[in-house]
Amino acid sequence: MSGIAGVYHLNGRPVGEELNRVLDGMEHRGPDGADTWCDGPVGLGHLMLETTPEDEYESLPLVDRSGNFAITADARIDNRDALIKTLDVRKPNDRPITDTELILGAYKRWGRDCPKRLLGAFAFAVWDFRKRTVTLARDHFGIRPLSYVHRPGQFFAYASLEMALVRAGLSNGEVNDRRIADFLLVPVNVKPEETYWEDITSVPPAHTVQVTLEGRVDQERYWALDPEKETMLDSDEAYIERFRELFKEAVRCRMRSATPMASMMSGGLDSTSVACTAAQQLQGTDRQLHTLSAVFDSVPESNERSYQETALEMYTEKMIPTFFEADEMGPLHHLSRTIEHMGRPSGGGNGYLHAELYRRAADQGLRVVLSGFDGDTTVSHGRKYANELLWKGRWAELWNQIRDSVEFHGGGRSRARSAFLSLIRHYLRTHPLTRPLAKAWRQLRGMDGSEAGKEQLTIRPEGGAWGGDAWQKYFQASFLKSTATDVREETPTNRWTSERKHHHMMLRRPMMEDMLRALDARAASMGVAVRFPFYDVRLVEYCLSLPGHLKHRNGWGRWIERASMGGILPDEIRWRKKKADLSPSYRQGLARHEKDRFSALSERFASGGSALARHLEMKAMAELASQVVSEEPLENSGEEVLLLRAASLDEWFKLQDQKELHDKAHIA
Repeated sequence: MSGIAGVYHLNGRPVGEELNRVLDGMEHRGPDGADTWCDGPVGLGHLMLETTPEDEYESLPLVDRSGNFAITADARIDNRDALIKTLDVRKPNDRPITDTELILGAYKRWGRDCPKRLLGAFAFAVWDFRKRTVTLARDHFGIRPLSYVHRPGQFFAYASLEMALVRAGLSNGEVNDRRIADFLLVPVNVKPEETYWEDITSVPPAHTVQVTLEGRVDQERYWALDPEKETMLDSDEAYIERFRELFKEAVRCRMRSATPMASMMSGGLDSTSVACTAAQQLQGTDRQLHTLSAVFDSVPESNERSYQETALEMYTEKMIPTFFEADEMGPLHHLSRTIEHMGRPSGGGNGYLHAELYRRAADQGLRVVLSGFDGDTTVSHGRKYANELLWKGRWAELWNQIRDSVEFHGGGRSRARSAFLSLIRHYLRTHPLTRPLAKAWRQLRGMDGSEAGKEQLTIRPEGGAWGGDAWQKYFQASFLKSTATDVREETPTNRWTSERKHHHMMLRRPMMEDMLRALDARAASMGVAVRFPFYDVRLVEYCLSLPGHLKHRNGWGRWIERASMGGILPDEIRWRKKKADLSPSYRQGLARHEKDRFSALSERFASGGSALARHLEMKAMAELASQVVSEEPLENSGEEVLLLRAASLDEWFKLQDQKELHDKAHIA
């Protein structure tokens, strides 16, 4: 995790102080030094956080020996050995080859197609003297951030953080209401490249962006998941072994660290699989793994201490635990710092747990943290495997699947029959051959509510759903009207006809990139780098390609991961039926530790002093904040999420006012 920036004056004017101002706006990403390189109208900048053994030898920005290329990069390359062999890169006598040298070698060989050959987390920019072009690239899942501003005929500027461009006066600072609406749970269409500012564009994951001397900006995708690809192996055992190989490699290649390693370990399946796999790979070495765990001893429903201790007992010699008593801290404790370093509002309800654990890792001199995010999506619970059996006409298998799932959750045969018949009725209502007959039958019986039942908008926040229009009382009518043309239609989850198609959709959700960026930013704010084994391209592609019965079996979601972790993960964790429910601890934390914050927020909303007055009905929002202060339960999870996101947005707007980000006097 580092920071990169650059300015390209399209009118030939020499680069001035803009580049330094951009770097100043994100200096927390480079505690190990900053440097710039300028040549007439082009400038590159870099902020360094050393995390790998090779980082000690990085000197960025880098200009190659021929003088034809300059590069700045925020990167960790995982397929180093393969690239060194393919590119035939000469190793210097006194040091190892750096990751940036490998990226530049790949660019010189394959041009802007080079990201196709790279594995890891990266964002980089290459200035090509011969072609007079700047090429930006971002990794497959968008773990490392990179955004730009383009003023035709004037300049093209980019940076790891959007707010750095605003602070440098390279953006006009006008807020993008579509992103605001989306953040506040209004289901609007937001393109992957849209940011919270109207004139700042994000390089989408798995894309390159190239700008020419004439100012033409060309965006190109270099990779995409294939929802049609299916892996065919001889047996379930072969699938399990292949998963185990890929998962071990995903963890191993992320353990390249210049400091002792740390791993998040909640006690759940995903993070503990990562931690235990890392600990196992340290067997036979003198290295140890620091584990980072949050506990809630005063909230039993949320506490996973017993599972964490079970894993620690299995790797007593290799794991060094750090426990954070999370019930002693309010959920918004790190909000201001997080938003300051993200440069955007923070919507993660449990983000304070990550931020505090990252801080404790940094206090121990640990700069690399492994994370179990987001095994649920990568491996998949296989929840649409029943739909797949239904649409393939494998109804006997469907019955067995439903019966096992219902029994797994404590239900009986009558409930299983009801669920089975419900799916059959859905199939008959929606199949192209029977849909006209089903519709005619409903009309005959006066049951067709296809038109009357439509809602103008439906909000589906985390943990719940609002239907109808009751939620609209919290929004300014003018704000909803201005975004109404961008409203997207949600596809009901029962329409998916195969597990793989649904899995593909889940992996491609825009929220996944947002969450990865948020975790990266929280880690950066504490001076550490977070790495995600479940977002290894090879592992993700393999999991998507698996047959549905390997994702969901006998009631168990993510079955193949559970089966593959035998001998690595304690069985008590491997075959857990339920996760801990963090919502009670979250609500207790709000009541115990955040009353003063919400009391002030209620007063601020009631007075109309918040910039959110343009988006939300302040009186209604003030009442919600007052309910938290008085410990009155909110009606549903939608209100809770909306209130917390409003608090985050309010903090973000205040930050902009404090930093005077709308001062246009510095715009180049």
